[in-house]
Order: sequence, then C-alpha cells, then structure tokens
Amino acid sequence: MDHYLSEVKIKHPKAATRWMGGYIATCLSDGNLRKIAFSNYGGFFYDQKTGDYYQVPTDKIDDWLSFLQNSYITMVNKKD
Repeated sequence: MDHYLSEVKIKHPKAATRWMGGYIATCLSDGNLRKIAFSNYGGFFYDQKTGDYYQVPTDKIDDWLSFLQNSYITMVNKKD
C-alpha cells in the first residue's frame, strides 16, 4: 500500500468525483478506527473522519485498482 499511497494528493473539496462502485474499509491509525471509502473508478478515496478526498497519481491508478480488487478477492476467498 505504501507504494500507491506515498504520493496521494488531497483533492479540492469541490473537485468532481465519480462513484461507480467501490470498497469500504476500516483501519486503525494512531489508535483511532477510521472508515475509508475507495472508489472503483478514478483512483480516489474518501476518509470519513477528516472528510478529505485523496487522489492516487494518474500513472498508478490502474495498478492501484488491480491491487484493491485482488485484495478484496483474497479476503473473500479466505472466508470460505
């Protein structure tokens, strides 16, 4: 994840976003549980705690989306 997230930029709050499906995840950061919504389109995600949208660099979007999908599939397969 560091490879993809090390260069994210905060999107302007009024920047256009296109939600066409996605993933919801939680993470623990500095002892706080955070909910993150990852877009399945466009390479951005939303941090519910801060209200910020973050954009993955354009040249990493395709790999980032593949990473998200593969991570989801791996998680689902472990449940079976």
